[in-house]
Amino acid sequence: MVRGWGVLVNIVFYWMFWDDYIHPSEEAIVSFDLEKEEFGTVLPPEGCFDPHGVWSLVELGGNLCLVDNATRPFTMDVWVMKDYEDQKWVREYSIELNGYSNDTLKFVIPLEFWDGKILMDVKQESLDHYDVENKCIKRMDHLISGEWTWLRLYTDSFFSLGSR
Repeated sequence: MVRGWGVLVNIVFYWMFWDDYIHPSEEAIVSFDLEKEEFGTVLPPEGCFDPHGVWSLVELGGNLCLVDNATRPFTMDVWVMKDYEDQKWVREYSIELNGYSNDTLKFVIPLEFWDGKILMDVKQESLDHYDVENKCIKRMDHLISGEWTWLRLYTDSFFSLGSR
């Protein structure tokens, strides 16, 4: 069963996948390479994956990232795929979310890494940014809710029109 939205990183789509019937404790990330037209799998970070957790896939700075919003209370861990060939993950960011309510935590999704900040969608109601250097979160209150919610789904093109 596919979990959540897919994410496009470079020319590869990724989705979370799990099987409650055959292997209820196993999850994987399914990939589809648009150029090679091949499916594959990527294992999540070793030893830290709770199949009942709150996980999402995002693209930050051109890298595939796995976001964990529930392993530790009021903390969001962002795991970054550093080596695609050997499937090596690094926990790049560990963001304290103490200012959010318990029911909001699972809806905090990183959208973009830019200028030392991680832009985050909060329940599709607000847009916050986390300053990596200063380790603080600020609300971008000058934005109107709902006008930016599909920001992360845009891409120029999947392939060159001249190549087909």
